[in-house]
Amino acid sequence: MTAISPTELLLIQAAIAPVPEAARAWDQWRRFVGSSDPLPQEQQILPSVAANLQGHLSDDVLRPALVARRRTAVNNLRTVAALNELLEALQVRNIEPVVLKGAAMMSSAYFDDLGARNMCDVDLLVAPAEVVPAIEILERLAMVRWKPEIPLDALRSVMHAATFQGPLGEIDLHWTLLYNGRDTSADAEFRSRSVPARLGSREILVPSPTDLAFHLLAHGESPDLRWVVDVMAVLLAGEVDVDQVAASARSRRYLAKLTANAAAMASLVECGNGSAIAELRAALANAEPLPGDVVHGNFTTGNGLSRPVAFARFVRTQSRAAPGGSRVQFIKHLAQYASESPTFRGSFRPAAMRKMLSHLAPGGSSARASRSDRSTL
Repeated sequence: MTAISPTELLLIQAAIAPVPEAARAWDQWRRFVGSSDPLPQEQQILPSVAANLQGHLSDDVLRPALVARRRTAVNNLRTVAALNELLEALQVRNIEPVVLKGAAMMSSAYFDDLGARNMCDVDLLVAPAEVVPAIEILERLAMVRWKPEIPLDALRSVMHAATFQGPLGEIDLHWTLLYNGRDTSADAEFRSRSVPARLGSREILVPSPTDLAFHLLAHGESPDLRWVVDVMAVLLAGEVDVDQVAASARSRRYLAKLTANAAAMASLVECGNGSAIAELRAALANAEPLPGDVVHGNFTTGNGLSRPVAFARFVRTQSRAAPGGSRVQFIKHLAQYASESPTFRGSFRPAAMRKMLSHLAPGGSSARASRSDRSTL
């Protein structure tokens, strides 16, 4: 995890610590900040501070957090209304997705508070057989898939989700839970363990506490630290089986990632709630990693490979036969997606694209691809 500022650390404490410690952290944050505006990354955590401390401190003392909470609630109301429209359309086709991440946290199963956490998008997990009809419904609702020129089969062979943008905001449609460690059987079990909850006026399905804790930890990346607050909220609810979290991490080869994130959380959660993290860390420490388990993020590995080469090796092993069109054309689509996707922005450059193509071409030599093919990247 990248270093965080002292003010961010204080806000995290104010959001997740027991009230006396949280109140002290909030007071220190106010002294640090003074009349300055909160930083963007601090704005992300302020609603959770209000959720933790409202009713324990005066509204005047909590004013910045309360303002953020009210703004977040208004924004989330619009997001929930859009989600309801989509879920109604999906229900007509008997598709009932599992609502993930931020929207799940807002539901009655967890925060039960639309102002406690902001949502930039909505993540939905559907069964593999439901992907095409779900996309048809999204497109009928004027939602446009990001990079629609990339064939869906090509995208599904290497990605775990597709982003749609339009009148309903931004929707990430998942056909598998995670980019790394994709496992359709494990995903089916994940969906089967989902639990009913209410979001706004609608009944939805959300991950079980144990599965949500796993997914949040697996997905958590700095500099956005909302996941730390989310994981603590789920752990403190007391219904998380930390041994099952560790088992899921092991089977999906996310044990190193979860261990690193839990260690990072322990360094941030120096408060009375630290025992929940200690139990999680102990369970993770007792699990035996499988081969290939590394600390991975978006196209990153723990084995020293550069991102383009790591991505090339991943694609080569995941899709031996390129669906639709020539292998080089397929690779060009993937390289284009990786270089322009918001998820991977900044990870690749044109020179890296050419390097990726050379590693992906049969035999691993750039001579296998024409100069014109490589130059388009």
